Amino acid sequence: RSNLIGIHFWGCGGHAIIMALLVAIAEEKGVSAGAAAGLFVVLSAFSTLSRFGVPIVADRMGSKGAMAVCFFMQSAPIIILFFAHDAWMFYVFAMLFGIGFGGEMSAFPIINRQYFGSGPIGTTYGWQMMGSGVGMAAGALVGGQLRDLTGDFTATIALSLVLSMVGVISILLLPNTSRH
Repeated sequence: RSNLIGIHFWGCGGHAIIMALLVAIAEEKGVSAGAAAGLFVVLSAFSTLSRFGVPIVADRMGSKGAMAVCFFMQSAPIIILFFAHDAWMFYVFAMLFGIGFGGEMSAFPIINRQYFGSGPIGTTYGWQMMGSGVGMAAGALVGGQLRDLTGDFTATIALSLVLSMVGVISILLLPNTSRH
């Protein structure tokens, strides 16, 4: 279950890059400043919807599967960013990524309950939040540095994809949630 710390790290590292740099990525690829700023609004709206729905699905159908799907939805759309140049492509990305981003985070309390039952989880969850915080800081920092070193966002986007996919693999390696 300590893998949950890593999952927080990988997921947050991957989405921190997008959260911090999506507008700049879009502007660098020719999207107007106003349309690029709108991406964050769309991403946030779709994220909010999945934050409500995914915990319900996780409770009823299992958190491991719900988290795996959401992490995949956070990962796969990143491929769009490698070739997107038109605003509509970025908006499709923002919708799909937003669903995954919101859903992956909101399933963590459910998976903790499914693994640990009614036992105390404060320390465990605290360590998970530390993994999250370190991932958020590291993803944004390294993503920005890669942009500065390479002169474009290709390596930064690739890093986001790799970090998120490691999260998907880590979820798939978790034990079944049917036993505390």
